[in-house]
Amino acid sequence: MSSPLTRNQWIGLGIMLTLIAVFIGSFYLIDHLNMPSGEVSATDAVSPEEISVLMEKQKQTEYLNFKHDTVALYLHKFDPNTADSTELLQLGLRPWMVRNMLKYRAKGGKWRTKEAVKKVYGMTDELYAQIEPYIEIVQNEDSTRVRQDTVFAMHYRQKKDTMLNLNTCDTAELKYIKGVGGGYARRIVRYRRELGGYVSAEQLRDIEEIPDETLDSIIPHFIVDSDSIRTINVNHASASMLQRHPYLSFSQAKAIYELRRTKFRLKDIDDLQELDCLTETEIERLAPYLSFEE
Repeated sequence: MSSPLTRNQWIGLGIMLTLIAVFIGSFYLIDHLNMPSGEVSATDAVSPEEISVLMEKQKQTEYLNFKHDTVALYLHKFDPNTADSTELLQLGLRPWMVRNMLKYRAKGGKWRTKEAVKKVYGMTDELYAQIEPYIEIVQNEDSTRVRQDTVFAMHYRQKKDTMLNLNTCDTAELKYIKGVGGGYARRIVRYRRELGGYVSAEQLRDIEEIPDETLDSIIPHFIVDSDSIRTINVNHASASMLQRHPYLSFSQAKAIYELRRTKFRLKDIDDLQELDCLTETEIERLAPYLSFEE
């Protein structure tokens, strides 16, 4: 009686059975290779003392892993827009979820409602139900708007009523005066530095970039304390130092310097009357900025 299978079919069947045997055997081989060194197989001879030592080591390892990988659960009120990583971990969120939330916040993202927290990647219904009663999102929009309105009202009132000491105010304070913007404020402070301080608010008219109509409206807002005027010691200054003052040209500064060298020392402002290059008016306006100490 002839076989129901051909020769090729028998060969194929043999190959298939061989592959099945190899596949099943590989599982046993993998289990044997992956067996931790601390574990023993049923065929190994292990004494009761060795088993006790292995079990104690296993307990210590499990305890250390628990302490390292977990944060004690502590449900508490929190704002997802401000809570730090420890607070979020205490609520039961996984570390990778916390990292994603912090990255979202760092890019300017905000959760404006409790329901929006549901959209956090990885948030489950069970976890959301656990933390939902503790979510408190602080809404700052209304308070910000009220604060902005208050600042605007104060700014408008100050624009009308501000009085400033021209020798001590800074650019920010100057902008509270109606008609003074950032550009004019910087010019006023720069000219004050070049002069050594203002003696009168009328000196603002020396600043060519500010129109007369603007000066007429802002000058009444200033008082001047001239005690802080910075002076130049004529008996020690060089010609170049004298020339830096806005009220002196190079030729006038050089003339003062040469006069001092001739007289060895200038006693007071009246000594400058000898110079033809300075008028009475120019000497008068220079007087607050020159000292004649030895």
